[in-house]
Amino acid sequence: SNKHYNSLKAYAFSKLLQIYHSQELTRRYGIKAYSVHPGTIVATNMKSHTRGIDNWIYQSLILYCKTIEQGAMSPLYCALSDDVQSGQYYSNCQQTQMSSLASDRQRAEQCWNESEKLINEITK
Repeated sequence: SNKHYNSLKAYAFSKLLQIYHSQELTRRYGIKAYSVHPGTIVATNMKSHTRGIDNWIYQSLILYCKTIEQGAMSPLYCALSDDVQSGQYYSNCQQTQMSSLASDRQRAEQCWNESEKLINEITK
């Protein structure tokens, strides 16, 4: 049922899992992976998925949104700079302190293991 779905919570949860994924790619395989917050970008279709209070919040955030070009700067910085640390979180072309939840190595490992298990079940 969609009546309990919260798009902002879903987005935040997906970002947390993406942070875990980049940390585990780096830790397990030495792959350069970064978590990047490009900022809120005006041209995304996120507005079409928000209702009620979420829509009000989104409309308020538009005042602080970035252009697509501005939002692309942090991902480009991570891809092109020799100064970035793999497995870390970046915003506004700077390494940013992660929350204790996002920094939880045990949870990142559990998430990776569970994802692997689910993928293996699906691809059997």
